Amino acid sequence: MFVINVQSQKKVTAKKGDGIYSLLRREGINPVKYYVDFIALNKENLESGSNLKEGATYIIPPAEDSFKSLGRQIQFPEEVETPIFDEVTNFVAKDSTLKNTVYYLISNNTLSPYIKTLTKGLILRGAKVYALYQNTNSISQNLGNEDLGTYVAVINKKYLMHRGRYQRVLVINGNENLSKSNPQVTIYHHEGSEDGEKLAASIQKSIKAKSVTQRQLKNSKVLADGDKQYFAKNILPTVTFVEIGKQPDNPQKTIKSRVNRKNFTSLITNAILTDYSNASFEDND
Repeated sequence: MFVINVQSQKKVTAKKGDGIYSLLRREGINPVKYYVDFIALNKENLESGSNLKEGATYIIPPAEDSFKSLGRQIQFPEEVETPIFDEVTNFVAKDSTLKNTVYYLISNNTLSPYIKTLTKGLILRGAKVYALYQNTNSISQNLGNEDLGTYVAVINKKYLMHRGRYQRVLVINGNENLSKSNPQVTIYHHEGSEDGEKLAASIQKSIKAKSVTQRQLKNSKVLADGDKQYFAKNILPTVTFVEIGKQPDNPQKTIKSRVNRKNFTSLITNAILTDYSNASFEDND
């Protein structure tokens, strides 16, 4: 038994050849898990107890673990929340490694394809992902405290809603230099944030493995920029910044890496998996 708010019910129209399984898959929902719920919600509109009628409208059972529920985007300044992916029919869950995690991914528009690819990799492992966008270029370069405060309020509200889960904020920024080979990568964490430093170290280690520089690099940089400091001090989840293509203040603390959408998202995903597995292990000690 479950309770559903009638006003929030999502409804879809059955297409020719649709069955319950194909209809639920198109909505990113596990058809085996929610088959019985679907029948209960729509029994009066089914033929022979389980067959759909072409052109008929059906209620979709609420599923927080559907791909459309796991991957959410929030566009600012309107703060409208919608699914990141409209087409999820071919999405297949890899595992539930990140089932207890929530990630907030923030980037400038240049990196939105990277964020989308990264999000897919995370939700296929069970993570909840919020991708946040502004109609400006870069959160760390062009947004002031007032704009950053908008992010803070929204993320902190989500953080409290998901309290008890492993939650991280990842701010990824790039510019036109992304099209060039071997752009420089700089990673920042907030001073005094042990968790932030650990995630930064995991990302750094992952990217170093594919870097083209031979020199030994020091640990990730501590935040110095005023806007970054403001954001990190006022946000509840741990935050880590990754700058790609921007000329750093100290080139000796950067990684020169081959970055494209495929290997970048793979490197970040591996770093996230490592960081979470280490955190989970420490929690169990």
